[in-house]
Amino acid sequence: MNKNKYTIIKYISIIIIVIIAYLSIFYFNTKYIYSQIISILSVIIFIFFIDFEKDKPKAINIICICVMTSIAVVGRILFFSIPQFKPTSAIIITSGILFGKKYGFLIGALSGFISNFFFGQGPWTIFQMFAWGITGYISGFFYNKKIKNNFILYLFSFIMGYVYGFIVNLMPILSLGENMSILSVTTTIISGFYFDSVHAFSNVIFMIIIYKTIEKRVLRIKNKYNII
Repeated sequence: MNKNKYTIIKYISIIIIVIIAYLSIFYFNTKYIYSQIISILSVIIFIFFIDFEKDKPKAINIICICVMTSIAVVGRILFFSIPQFKPTSAIIITSGILFGKKYGFLIGALSGFISNFFFGQGPWTIFQMFAWGITGYISGFFYNKKIKNNFILYLFSFIMGYVYGFIVNLMPILSLGENMSILSVTTTIISGFYFDSVHAFSNVIFMIIIYKTIEKRVLRIKNKYNII
């Protein structure tokens, strides 16, 4: 597929998002908002994958993506018995910092999709893919920037725990449909605050443990093979 075809597909996808958003605003019905948001997130994820494919990445770049995704997936599986206390987000944040926004999003989204073959697929998968994808994408703003202050790195990782939680918490809120109210939304947010806090603190703990080790090895590989 040539570059023009990728561009056409990308713009068609954006048009679809605009149409869905238009229908959501002017024909708003809480009964259908859940499926509307899932449709929008699915198209956005698709656009990111198309954008990556357009770049025609080298085999070594794809290998790095596969390795980081595998580590994130295995990390989630190993800590499955401890809710929200997992190294997955820390690995995705590290990936975004070391490989950039586009690769960070891809590794995050793939980690959510692949790991759910073990935890169960469902509508929540789209929210997790998008949340982890955004985690990797935002982390990519640190790409090629030497982070000298560890406090900034850990504070950022802590905040991203709540960003992930905010996106994923949209799922139970939107699933309320016609029963959605200020009380039900507030109750859902409060009930998820504990788990989001555990996630945020676990990000900091795992970043302290893994970041420097992974950074050292990734930089050596990048310099040796001139990748990403």
